[in-house]
Amino acid sequence: MRLHGNKTDYVMTGDKRAPNTIALMTGARDAPLAYGLDPKTEKSPFWPMGVALMMAEKAKQCGEVPVGAVLVQDNRIIARAHNQMNGLKNPMAHAEILVLVQAMAVLSSKYLNDCHLYVTLQPCAFCVQALILARIGRVYFGAYDTSLPAPESFERIGGVCEQRCQSILHEFFHQKR
Repeated sequence: MRLHGNKTDYVMTGDKRAPNTIALMTGARDAPLAYGLDPKTEKSPFWPMGVALMMAEKAKQCGEVPVGAVLVQDNRIIARAHNQMNGLKNPMAHAEILVLVQAMAVLSSKYLNDCHLYVTLQPCAFCVQALILARIGRVYFGAYDTSLPAPESFERIGGVCEQRCQSILHEFFHQKR
């Protein structure tokens, strides 16, 4: 399914860190402009997927399964993360979960109904349940995981930058073999 939209503006939330969370928002060093993305000229309504892909690359460099996630509210990135299950020695440290925890702290709210999640891989059952409980507005994902059922509890749009999202996963697992 394709979604059409107008140009979106990117506004950094700055170096606002959420207390007691795993925050990856480190200010200018991780800003999209540092990665060659210029939000003023970006034409795609899916521009946050580019940031999610950068987070997936970061996970890959850390030896994690390369999944990145970005949570957006009103065209602003509120939180971003990548898988950190090995680094944190925590099987629950999925990119989506880390983003939810971070965003809830930043927004001081347990519900995220006016937020959109961009993630490079279709969320697993564990993450889907967390997204349902957080009342997420919409989920955009890149690569499909055909072994998962499609939940009907929130709007989802798949196949966003699908080839790129699939290739980073294929490269990672090919190197592991």
